[in-house]
Amino acid sequence: MAYCTIEELAQALRITVNAANTPVLTRCIDAAALEVDAALDRVDALPVEAEPLLASDNVFRAVQWYKANDVALGGGGTADTGLLVAPAEAYVPKSTVPYKQQWGVA
Repeated sequence: MAYCTIEELAQALRITVNAANTPVLTRCIDAAALEVDAALDRVDALPVEAEPLLASDNVFRAVQWYKANDVALGGGGTADTGLLVAPAEAYVPKSTVPYKQQWGVA
């Protein structure tokens, strides 16, 4: 389940949603949501107060997914965006600490 909309992602990317980019935006949001869900490893439903943080995590990671092709070989960017660097570490959502349930501790 995605925690943000394609309009929120488009706003973060400073682009307009159209028929051509809707599938890509949707894919990036869904991929990011799957990563957030996997990191949280929840048994119970998330509390309502978690929604803003989850939406921010979803948008942040979806932006990275959208821009991944631009920096696939290490870096890139423009004068408008600045330097874009390919993520070198596993993504850890900011919502992990307050909302993760299963930490794997025996």
